Amino acid sequence: MYISCSIGQGDRIKEMTVSADKGETLAPLEAFFNGHKWIRMNEEGRLRQAPVYKKTPKPTFDQDTGPIWTKGPVKLRRRSEKGASIGGRSFFVQHIGGYSGNRKKKAQRMVLAGFSVLRSHRGTDGKCWEIWYLPGDWAAEGEIRNKSERQILNWLRNEIAPGQIELSGGTWGLRHPEE
Repeated sequence: MYISCSIGQGDRIKEMTVSADKGETLAPLEAFFNGHKWIRMNEEGRLRQAPVYKKTPKPTFDQDTGPIWTKGPVKLRRRSEKGASIGGRSFFVQHIGGYSGNRKKKAQRMVLAGFSVLRSHRGTDGKCWEIWYLPGDWAAEGEIRNKSERQILNWLRNEIAPGQIELSGGTWGLRHPEE
C-alpha cells in the first residue's frame, strides 16, 4: 500500500491518494481512521502500523473464592418457580443511537436508569459493540425506578428508541441442593 500527498498552501495537505496492490486490504487505514492504529510509511514507502491502545490484560480470578455449591448432581429450577429469585425479565438493549443519534445523551440516561454497558474488545478495525443490560425491573433506578416491565419497555421505545430491545425468555439457574 502506498500513500501520496499533495501539499497546498501553507504546508497543509490538500489531497491524499491511497494505492493498494491487488488483493491488499485497506483494513489498516480503516483502523487508523477509527482511532485504533497508528500508521506511517517506512523508508521503502510501505505502510507500517502499530496499535494505539494496549491490549487489555487477561482476567485474573481470586483463588480464595471457592464454589458456593456443594458437589453432586446439578439441580436446576425455572426462574418463575415458587421460591425462585426475584422475578422480572432482563433487558438487553443494542444500538442506542438508533435513527435519531444522540448516543452520548442516551448513554447517560441509561446509566442513571440502572443499565450497565457490556462492551466487547476492539476488533482489528478499532470498532466494538455494546449491549446495555438491566437484570430486571427490580434493578431500575432514576426515572424508571419502581416502574413495571411494560413501563420500562415503553420508556426504552419512546425515550431511547434503540435499534434493538430484547427481554430474556426462560431462565434457568442453579438451585440449592437441599431445595
